[in-house]
Amino acid sequence: MKKQRITQIEDYEPLVGSETIERIKKKAKRLQHLHVANINSTYYGGGVAELLTSLTLSMNNVGIKTGWRVIQGAPDFFSITKKMHNALQGGKINLSKRKMEIIKESFI
Repeated sequence: MKKQRITQIEDYEPLVGSETIERIKKKAKRLQHLHVANINSTYYGGGVAELLTSLTLSMNNVGIKTGWRVIQGAPDFFSITKKMHNALQGGKINLSKRKMEIIKESFI
């Protein structure tokens, strides 16, 4: 059985070339004093979780301290945040007074 390991940025070199890898490392070096916190509603399932899995590992691999936090909330809260997500992608949204109260209550 082959031993599993975390993908390193250099593993992408055959796909993107050495110049791209060096450019990523150079840009990452300027950000190494930061701590990035990715926030999502789940650790698994869905497109965002799929992306954050590799993105978080890759950012840490180039020296940018990166974490991943999961927010908690009631089903109503996530129903509204899904509508907000769709609105950010051009969809229509109607945030009633009650919906705004649910959002505020979730963050207090």
